[in-house]
Amino acid sequence: PSGKTLTPAQRSEFFRLYARHFRGVAGALQAIASMPDFNRQMEELHAAAQRVVDANAQYSELTFAADQARSDGEPARYAALRQQMEAKGKQYQQAVIAREQSRVAFVQRLKATADARYLDDDSLLYAASWIERRVHGNPDKIAAAGQAANLFRDLAGQFEAAEKAVSSGASS
Repeated sequence: PSGKTLTPAQRSEFFRLYARHFRGVAGALQAIASMPDFNRQMEELHAAAQRVVDANAQYSELTFAADQARSDGEPARYAALRQQMEAKGKQYQQAVIAREQSRVAFVQRLKATADARYLDDDSLLYAASWIERRVHGNPDKIAAAGQAANLFRDLAGQFEAAEKAVSSGASS
């Protein structure tokens, strides 16, 4: 073989890291599967994100209109649009804050399942979005996330056993 083989310490670390990741995925899937209002929670996250997009679009339109008014030499219209821009800018900031608060609250609910804490917030949100796309229109399918959690938990156990075998020198 042309490649260098891993040392026992490197193999042990490999198994440990993957076991931890698989535990995190299992925890995330279990948390999602056991969340009775999962679809509503996801709808609220999407709505909060859409409010940010809408406020930003309105702010951009006002900015363009204000620039046009200034170019056209319409100081009164420009001043009025600038005032609207300031209000819309504040609304945009509030929408961003509300979106982030929604995301944090949702992630905290997932992290109530201890193993889910092995994943970072973005990974938890990604897993939730992934599951949502697959159960869309058929909430009964969410039970499959719990079954998948069991498979990932079993896989983590196998990797943990492999780590112990390498650590104890029982594996070559």
